[in-house]
Amino acid sequence: TLNISSGGMLLVMDHAPDLLQLLKLHVPIPIQKTHIPTLAEVAWTRPLPMGPQDLHFVGLKFVL
Repeated sequence: TLNISSGGMLLVMDHAPDLLQLLKLHVPIPIQKTHIPTLAEVAWTRPLPMGPQDLHFVGLKFVL
């Protein structure tokens, strides 16, 4: 996870998932040392501008 907010999160993934695809996530909560399961929808993807060709920024919107 590169960035997380109440509305979504930014990930780096080794592939570009389909737009609007639903992903099941386990969001880490460091203070409580636990993970919260949730669903997120792929809002956008972008190839990483530098580095390996198979890495992508993936913007997710929480739906739960």
